[in-house]
Amino acid sequence: MGSSLGAQLFWMITIGLTIGYASHYLFLKYSISLGLSIGTGIVGAVCAGLISYHLAYSLPLMFAVLGSLTFLFIANAFLSQED
Repeated sequence: MGSSLGAQLFWMITIGLTIGYASHYLFLKYSISLGLSIGTGIVGAVCAGLISYHLAYSLPLMFAVLGSLTFLFIANAFLSQED
């Protein structure tokens, strides 16, 4: 029996927060702002995680990690600003 949707959603948000915060410091010079980085990580994790949960795939939290990384890569590639 799988975890409830509420528990899965909590962990998706936590994954998005963590990856968004870490990516701001990994990209250093070419990163988007901290708030936008965290927000993008959360949106990517929740979108990908909920889609995989709805489609009944196993490991929706792994899809949340991949979704968060994908959204952050796209945001950093197209929205980054040089100082």
